[in-house]
Amino acid sequence: MDEIERQSEERAWDTAKMLAEDLPYIQVYDRETVVIKYGGHAMGEESVARQFAADVVLLKLMGVNPVVVHGGGPQISAMLDKAGVKSSFVDGLRVTDADTMQVAEMVLSGAVNKEIAHWITMAGKEADVRGVGLSGKDAGLLTVEKTRRTKRDPDSMIEHEVDLGFVGEPTRVDAKLIKRLIESDADWVPVIAPIGVSETGQTFNVNADTVAGAVAGALDAKRMLLLTDVPGVKDKAGNIIRQMTVSQAQGLIEDGTASGGMIPKLQTAMAAVEAGVEAVVILDGRRPHAMLVELFTETITEELDFRLEAENMLDVAEVFAHLDQRGFVVARPHPTLVTRRVLVMERLQGYGWEDIEGMIAAGISGRDVIRTGMVGFTEGAMVHCIFH
Repeated sequence: MDEIERQSEERAWDTAKMLAEDLPYIQVYDRETVVIKYGGHAMGEESVARQFAADVVLLKLMGVNPVVVHGGGPQISAMLDKAGVKSSFVDGLRVTDADTMQVAEMVLSGAVNKEIAHWITMAGKEADVRGVGLSGKDAGLLTVEKTRRTKRDPDSMIEHEVDLGFVGEPTRVDAKLIKRLIESDADWVPVIAPIGVSETGQTFNVNADTVAGAVAGALDAKRMLLLTDVPGVKDKAGNIIRQMTVSQAQGLIEDGTASGGMIPKLQTAMAAVEAGVEAVVILDGRRPHAMLVELFTETITEELDFRLEAENMLDVAEVFAHLDQRGFVVARPHPTLVTRRVLVMERLQGYGWEDIEGMIAAGISGRDVIRTGMVGFTEGAMVHCIFH
């Protein structure tokens, strides 16, 4: 065997080992919904867009139900610049007059939406995975109301309302069409443009992060991934924050650490977690395979960094040890996961060990106590856990 053959064989064994190690993670996300917000300047780079589409197809073929919500701010700005229209922003939201609204809908629901859906279809053509381009206006998917914002005058400290124009925020998500697509025997991938309609029929531009959060909550998604073109959320010293709770995220907004486009991202992440999404992660979408690294590997690099999660955190080893001591038989899903942490959702805040044991005892028994990311459930309550 010459050197080239030897290296080829080593790569083959390394690939097989990697696939075997990924099995626990694949099982955790099997037939689960992951909402992906795709945005930032990286959307304009064809090679990055093609790689993103290929990763989405891979998720679908691995049993995950990906739902893509996309932005298009840079593309809208470029079109407005060509038309000689100057853009202004308040807390990361574009002030949208009637002319800007027409451009935004044309760019988002037209060029950007169809291009992403097309790249997914092209990437999945051998397996017949197809992207389906949708707007929030389609089938009553996204009902919105006009966004209202106030700003405090730094001199008088008086709050005054800021008119953002045709900028809306979701009041209702009718997810029937999306559910039909992801539950179909065919491999459809919904791709949603962030355009919504009010009860009176007026069209509004909606922040894509906000739409992604609303859709994730309506679909009871297991994960929401916010892909953007920044390395993550930073503290006042400029250091990447690897993990935080809802209250800590709110603190970053209130003390001014988070600003601009990061504000709606954090607000969306908080709302999604409170709506039942297990965790929200902000990833640098410019890095190849960022989604795959997040979902199917144990080690997260510093650039892939922000997790917003509910408040109660318990060490998984502590959970295992406690349940073992109390006579529960615990099936550990994978040896490497024992060293990771376990997240108990915010809805269980204030519950003690006896409460958790009671839920487990009432709803599940034996070797199913801890399995594929869930501690257990009763008819009226669920103890969600995720390993990371």
